[in-house]
Amino acid sequence: MFETLKPSRIVKCTTPNPVNHRCYLRTPWICVVVLDSPVAVAADDIPKIAAMIVPDQRETDWTFCSDSGHRQLLLDYPNISRLILIGNDLPPNPPPCIYTRPPDTDTADVDRKKLEDELQSLVMSLHPKVCFQNGLPKIRFLTYEDDLLYRVIVTTFVGPVVGEFVVEDVLMEVHDDSVDKKLRRNLRFKRTPNLIQSQVHLYPVMADDGKVVADVINLEYLKKMKNVKFQIDTTILVHAYLAPMVSGLFFIGSHLNKRIRQGFPPRALCLGVGGGAFFSDSTMEILFN
Repeated sequence: MFETLKPSRIVKCTTPNPVNHRCYLRTPWICVVVLDSPVAVAADDIPKIAAMIVPDQRETDWTFCSDSGHRQLLLDYPNISRLILIGNDLPPNPPPCIYTRPPDTDTADVDRKKLEDELQSLVMSLHPKVCFQNGLPKIRFLTYEDDLLYRVIVTTFVGPVVGEFVVEDVLMEVHDDSVDKKLRRNLRFKRTPNLIQSQVHLYPVMADDGKVVADVINLEYLKKMKNVKFQIDTTILVHAYLAPMVSGLFFIGSHLNKRIRQGFPPRALCLGVGGGAFFSDSTMEILFN
């Protein structure tokens, strides 16, 4: 089955765990997903094959467990003709898990190299036949990296048109001094899991007096505090494309005010994709019916 490339093919299977180094792949069986790029390889080119170990605790992330996520992963690596995902084999329909990025340790790179060495035979067997015409191919391992430090699912919905989508609270790694901007609430759709559809800043407050918790920015710790709740900060626009939307409202502001004074408030507002964050501001609800 895997001797040839077939554009856009996705094959999922399980196999006994071949590794002795169980710091990442701990289950008796492992899940292997073979993804062939939708772009066909030229007849005289040797295709590039790469493997990726699914990050620990991310097995239920749509990026790694859904066909739409798999396709987006392939788009992130346009030069790869076949991507082989290897992860823990979880029970059917596992609940979304809370993700906490493992701490960086002095032995993390060494442990990962040992794991990759033990998986080389498996990855080699999943190479297409053309890769062996000049001898044994070089095994490539890719590492998935993002800014996510901690994530917990707030709620999940299913829409009749858009399908499944999720609201999640996350702690992001921010490469500046704005530590108070690390807490965020995201909206993601299963059909485009790598795309944050909407994102707003969160800040924790004490439930009894409403005081902002300024000295604790660890989301995992905050979620365990029963007297802490989260509020959305509507004064900050996260996405860069929201600023032109605000400029557009400012441009038509005088006309809107005139219509409102005449008793004809606008019925609807068309913002475009990603403009949902505006409706977290109660002012928008007052202006539009």
